[in-house]
Amino acid sequence: MAILKQWRDAGKTIIIVHHDLNKVFQYFDDLVVMNHGIIDYGPVAEVYTAANITRAFSPDLSAVLFDRQEVAQ
Repeated sequence: MAILKQWRDAGKTIIIVHHDLNKVFQYFDDLVVMNHGIIDYGPVAEVYTAANITRAFSPDLSAVLFDRQEVAQ
């Protein structure tokens, strides 16, 4: 992740497929949620929502969302 942050800081565009949703706030500035096409994209804080996760996966998996305040600390 340190190398990826260096590349980002150098102005590089980096596209990563990442399935650990608990890490999106820690690692990424922007997010694309997909399932048979794009559901939503933009800043993580705007895109990582229960509605988008439910649309991408299922209502049962929307429990992967966590308290955003906890991540900010």
